[in-house]
Amino acid sequence: MKKNLNNWRMFYLFLFLFNIILFFTRLNRTNQQNSEISALRAELATFAMTGRKGDPCTVALHMAAESGRINSLKQVLDQGVNVNAQDTEGVTALMIASVLGHKEAVEFLIANGAEINTKGKNGITALFAASYMGHFAVVELLLDRGASDLKALPIAVRAGHNKIVTLFLDKGIANANTKTDEGLPILHIAAGRLGRKDMVRLLLARGADINAKDKNGDTARIFAEKEGRTEMARFLKRFEK
Repeated sequence: MKKNLNNWRMFYLFLFLFNIILFFTRLNRTNQQNSEISALRAELATFAMTGRKGDPCTVALHMAAESGRINSLKQVLDQGVNVNAQDTEGVTALMIASVLGHKEAVEFLIANGAEINTKGKNGITALFAASYMGHFAVVELLLDRGASDLKALPIAVRAGHNKIVTLFLDKGIANANTKTDEGLPILHIAAGRLGRKDMVRLLLARGADINAKDKNGDTARIFAEKEGRTEMARFLKRFEK
């Protein structure tokens, strides 16, 4: 009996240690994902830090875009400043207005010749920035005016903006089986990286393939398991055939 008691103690000790290791593994993975988000937010935030790299005319235009004031933008453009002037990082006034959610400023800049799909040196466009920051009205306006960026839908999924994701799908800009440049389906992002059932339900309802695989041959369920999201994996299993 004493031997059995010791065996049970060893078993519970093993179980306790296993759960501790699992907890810290998940915590480390979550911290890594949060670091990725923070890094991107910091990168996008630099769009609003105008006046540091560029000629005086470009600086003036970008500061006006940052303020979101139409009168300020008009005054600068009336001086003959190029509406598409870029700083040394390739940032334009339209990108700045978009990342800050200044819809009226975005509309004004486009009406005055701003090029919608210009990319900064980091490859970020006005549509990408607005999609990630969750500025629905700006995203809708940019799409209506012809904006296009294949990276915008995946980043909207990663940021958890259901309404913007729905907007992309409704307009047929992309579909629920869209993949990132690295070959990761957006369903995998919603399940494994974001971990939100509402986003997963949205994508599945819009035709996402539950059996789609990433470049490693993993389905969304397997990907979620590898990301430490066991509850999400169980949830996805119900949809598999």
